[in-house]
Amino acid sequence: MDDFSLNLASEGVTSFFISCVADKLSKLENFLKFVDNYLKKSSPGARLIGVHLEGPFIDQEKRGAHPLKFILPWDRLLLDRLLKKKRIPNIIVTYHPSSEDSPLLKSSYSGNLIASLGHSSLGFKSAIAEFKKGTKRITHFYNAVSGFSHRRPGIVLAGLVYPFVVELIVDGIHVDPEVVKFTYELKGPKKIILVTDSVFVKGLPDGKYFFANQEVLKENGKIISLRDGCLAGSILRFDEAVRNMAKITNCSLSDLSRITSINPLKMTN
Repeated sequence: MDDFSLNLASEGVTSFFISCVADKLSKLENFLKFVDNYLKKSSPGARLIGVHLEGPFIDQEKRGAHPLKFILPWDRLLLDRLLKKKRIPNIIVTYHPSSEDSPLLKSSYSGNLIASLGHSSLGFKSAIAEFKKGTKRITHFYNAVSGFSHRRPGIVLAGLVYPFVVELIVDGIHVDPEVVKFTYELKGPKKIILVTDSVFVKGLPDGKYFFANQEVLKENGKIISLRDGCLAGSILRFDEAVRNMAKITNCSLSDLSRITSINPLKMTN
């Protein structure tokens, strides 16, 4: 983790969340315990400020690179069990709702819980219902969520017309530059957060690696699952993401600082 912290600092990152994919519950518990202990010390570079539970509470249909066998329906009591006695200050929970409950309802977690729609085939009206319950964020927007159809509008339309804060991976692969520009012009700088979704193979030579319980291939600037060819995260550096965003949108330095720093920090403790 120290090396990871130092590498992120070299990209201009001051604070970061570490993510986990769907896995055995025992592994998720060990991961959270490790983070909880690591937070008791000082990071040598970028500061770890929270965890992103990107799984297991997601939709099988929109699972992306998450292993199917570890995906679970939304379960608030299970989340409470995972977070019991943890002192992690910020937790992002990406979820697909499978009941009237949501991460922000009746949670016993004492820290800052950030609910984020993602890896979900939810329809437009259902996505708006989640917004009204308190969910204000959408994980890696456009990717692994229900798209925009004139007959079946989904999370994408909800994210565009309602004041959700949307994450964008600006690597030229996850979202086309023209769509990035369109999103910026429509949403404005106050409702966008720049993320990388980078995985551990960033900076390593091209080749095959094992990630998320499967073999993946790093090649031509991207990483894909050899199971089905879907994207399995990114290898994007944060400083590259910042330059890409500036070039594509021609946004001001003030707007860029909001997208990269102010917006994410406003959602954290």
